[in-house]
Amino acid sequence: MAEPGSINNLDANVFNILLVEDNPGDARLVQEMLRNDEYHHFHIVLAELLSVALEKFTENKFDAVLLDLSLPDSQGLKTFSSIRAVAANIPVVILSGLGDKGVAIQAVQEGAQDYLVKGEVNDELLSRALHYAIERHRVADLLQQTEDRLEDFLEHTYDLVQNVDIAGRFRYVNRAWLETLGYERKDIPGLSYFDVIHPVSKETSKDIFERALRGESSPLIEVTFITKCGKKIILEGSVYANCENKVLQSTRAILRNITTRHLEEERIKYLAHHDGLTDLPNRRLFNDRLEQIVMRSAFRDHVAAILFLDLDHFKPVNDNYGHHIGDLLLKTVAERLIACVREGDTVARIGGDEFAIILTDVADRNDIPLVAQKIVDAVARSYFLQEHELSVQVSVGISVFPDDGDTVRALLNCADAAMYQVKGAGRNSYLIYSDSDIQQGS
Repeated sequence: MAEPGSINNLDANVFNILLVEDNPGDARLVQEMLRNDEYHHFHIVLAELLSVALEKFTENKFDAVLLDLSLPDSQGLKTFSSIRAVAANIPVVILSGLGDKGVAIQAVQEGAQDYLVKGEVNDELLSRALHYAIERHRVADLLQQTEDRLEDFLEHTYDLVQNVDIAGRFRYVNRAWLETLGYERKDIPGLSYFDVIHPVSKETSKDIFERALRGESSPLIEVTFITKCGKKIILEGSVYANCENKVLQSTRAILRNITTRHLEEERIKYLAHHDGLTDLPNRRLFNDRLEQIVMRSAFRDHVAAILFLDLDHFKPVNDNYGHHIGDLLLKTVAERLIACVREGDTVARIGGDEFAIILTDVADRNDIPLVAQKIVDAVARSYFLQEHELSVQVSVGISVFPDDGDTVRALLNCADAAMYQVKGAGRNSYLIYSDSDIQQGS
């Protein structure tokens, strides 16, 4: 840790950070994470109490504050407000154990540059958040000065900077903006903001302009732009009103490209609800969709069938030919199951060799055994995988909503019980469950 008065380094790649954190383990982890940044050096001064942190501002000059909201002598957004009261010109990034979205939004609205949650941050994200916070703060500060003094800095910042008049015409965009959207400087005079805003963000943009007209600042926003070549990109940042004599003249925005991060987040969400091998919905998504069917029944008549499928004789395939052949077989089975149902139905993989299907909006209950037999026949056809001819069969248990139950648990239990009846009766068939007993469906 630096001693008071020892950190006023003029190196542009050295950032002086006040870390306000009372947990020694978390403090050590933050220092280790920031030490891994090969492009910037973060010089850390630690304060374990809010009162100590406030004293540090009289002893040192900081580029940013990394703040935990829960301290022994202060809790919640009051902690942030106390820091802002004595250091309004220093950017603050909150790193807290509070994963409350409402608190995060309020903190950003009140001036926090970013809100990060402990346990969900890696080295790159933490370093980037501090770096961007410092950069955005510097840009926002310089925007209050003349355009001539701004231009050189803006042309070399990593963020996208734009100035748009009230008619939607671009007054200024920086080099990062041009490079990201694929335009040249000569294109800008004839370009409108509405030429680059994606339709999905038009309402957001309208709200931003209306806020600016009322003299209100906008919280951290997310907008979608269209590049010159038609590619969609996602940007995040802040918008500021530029007024002369209290009359709005333009809006200024500082944005960063989060397209890659957004795609990664969407991929993570997708993987959380889909099977990694077959790309089918997993058990979680299957249960969610079944829950929606049950909930919709309160508003309209709705009949659905739930099919539990367990492959017969799958284990010998893995034992005799290896798991790579077993995986190929599972993927092929998944394809055959999809081909047996309609586009609006759900086919899911819920276990190793277990699948489940939801047939939605069944108009005629007599169609259910027809689909089940189609599935049994499709799975039983031979498989030719890497010069191997393989054969498996399937046992199918079926429950019908709302006949066999009006809760997810009841429907799943009925389908499962029917499936095990098939197993015990010779396999390679299907059974439909009823309220009173289990009847052979074929």
